[in-house]
Amino acid sequence: MDAQNKLRVRVRLADRLRDIAKRKRKQPVDVIHLALELYADSEDEKYFSKVKPNV
Repeated sequence: MDAQNKLRVRVRLADRLRDIAKRKRKQPVDVIHLALELYADSEDEKYFSKVKPNV
């Protein structure tokens, strides 16, 4: 992943977190947990989009 792509992903995650934190008035710890979940979900999507099942 090149630097521009990494920056794009970080900005997108930060925007999503900011919106969710505003809507739900989350505590800082909740926002950190949410960030980790969003990151894990995005990594899963990238991994599973590359892996093709052996059917």
